Amino acid sequence: MTSFMDWPEADTTEKLADLYEEFCQHQDLPHMTSDQLLKHLQEQAEPVQARVAWLQAFEHKYKTIERFEINSLELSRYISAIMRTALSHGQLAEVNRLNALDMSKGCHSHDIIDANIVAYGAFCSMFFREMDCADERDAELVNKAWEIAMRGGYSVRA
Repeated sequence: MTSFMDWPEADTTEKLADLYEEFCQHQDLPHMTSDQLLKHLQEQAEPVQARVAWLQAFEHKYKTIERFEINSLELSRYISAIMRTALSHGQLAEVNRLNALDMSKGCHSHDIIDANIVAYGAFCSMFFREMDCADERDAELVNKAWEIAMRGGYSVRA
């Protein structure tokens, strides 16, 4: 992804204000409208520095925290790859068969492997940090990714 900071000066703030508003609406977050944000940035004593600081903060948040749908699909690829490596073809086929028959007790991979360690390893490999099990966002992301991988029979690939 190209950095927002690399966009031409003339349209960067306006484009980013629109992106910010769309992003916050999609994530159901409280926010200023794009017009309110533009006015706020223009009213600052140092409008250029305020714009740059705001752009950097928003870019960091947008890139690292809130790319949930993209991250869950990518994490499901990591999970699928680990499962295909850790389990034999027969074991994976059995997990998929059991999952197709009954999901009332969750994924049947737990019958064969410590699936929590698989999810943890996939998370650490993708994000280069440890998963915080107490963090709702980490847990939600892992659960969504596991669901995608499981529904895809652990064959989700890049």
